[in-house]
Amino acid sequence: MNTLEVSTISEGKRSELQRRDALHLEIARGIFLHEGYHSLTISRLAKATGFSRPTLYERFNSKEQLIVELGLRCQEELIAFMEGARSFPGRPRERMVAIGEVIRHYADRYTDDLRISNFSGTDFVLEKVPPGLRDRYTNLDMQLLALIQGTVEEAVESGDLLCPPGTSARSLTLTLIALFEGLASVQRGLAMLEHLAIADPVAEIIRSAHMLLDGYGWRPLSSEWDYAETERRIRAEVIAGMKGGALD
Repeated sequence: MNTLEVSTISEGKRSELQRRDALHLEIARGIFLHEGYHSLTISRLAKATGFSRPTLYERFNSKEQLIVELGLRCQEELIAFMEGARSFPGRPRERMVAIGEVIRHYADRYTDDLRISNFSGTDFVLEKVPPGLRDRYTNLDMQLLALIQGTVEEAVESGDLLCPPGTSARSLTLTLIALFEGLASVQRGLAMLEHLAIADPVAEIIRSAHMLLDGYGWRPLSSEWDYAETERRIRAEVIAGMKGGALD
C-alpha cells in the first residue's frame, strides 16, 4: 500500500470520527437541554445513538466531558461574534457598544447555547474533565477578557478615556464584564424582574452602562454623540451578519 493510499484512508477515518463526534454531541445536547444534567449519561447516549458504551468511552470519559466540549463550541462561537464587534469601524467606545450588542443578541437568540456555556464553565463540571479541556476553557475565557480589556486600553491609548483617580482600565474592565453578565441574564429572562415592574430592563441596563462610561469620562460622551445611530449601524453591519440575523 503506497503513501497516498494510507493518507487517503487516514483522512477518511478522520472524517468518519468527526461525523461521529458531531452526532454524539448533538444528541447529548438534546438530552441535556430537554431532560437535564442527571439524565445525560454515557449509557443514555449509547442507547440513543446505537453505539456501545465501550465505543463511547473511547472518546468521552464522562458526561462532563460531553458538556464541556459542547460548552467550548458555544464559547468559540460567541468569541468569534465578539471579534466581529471588536473590528467595528469607529471609536473605541463604539466598539464597546458593539460588543454589548453582540452579547445581547447572543443571549436573546442563543439561549440554549448560553445555558450550556454557563453550566459547562462551573467548577463542578470542569473539575471532572481532563486537564487539557480545562486549559482550553481557561484560554477561551482569557480571549473573551482580552477583547473587552483591549477595547478599554485602546480608549486610554487614544486619549478618549482618562480614568478618574482611584480607578483604572482593569477596574473598568471588571465592571463591564459584570454588566455584560447581567445584560445576558436579563435578556434570558429572570422571574424576579416582574417585581421591579421595569418596562424594558435591557434598555435600562444599557442606559445605566452609558451613564457609567460618561462618569469615567469615556468620550464621546452620550451628551455629544448619537449612540442610537451607532447601535443602528451595529445591527446593520455586525448583528445582521451573525447567525440568526438582526435583532428585532
